[in-house]
Amino acid sequence: MSTSIREIGENIKNAPQFAGTVSFDRPLSPLTTMQTGGSAAVFVEPASTAAARAALQVALQAGVVPCTVLGGGSNVIAPDAGIDGIVLSSRGLTSLAVRTEIG
Repeated sequence: MSTSIREIGENIKNAPQFAGTVSFDRPLSPLTTMQTGGSAAVFVEPASTAAARAALQVALQAGVVPCTVLGGGSNVIAPDAGIDGIVLSSRGLTSLAVRTEIG
């Protein structure tokens, strides 16, 4: 990956179609019911499904970027080493569907 994960986060934050917040090195333990885990390199909280789509499009344009979707945080154990990628929070969304195409 030629673009750093921080640059990708900045690109999401500055994308005209993105609304919401982007934070860096965000601790995940307060966001899970188990209260465990390290930090997310980039934590994205989209304000709408359209903003989530915009964030994912930026990540896809950058190439292969690890992306984890975090809902309410129950039944989740985040790794103590953290996540060196994007964590997209769906907590404030009413729906989210991700379709991938292979081939």
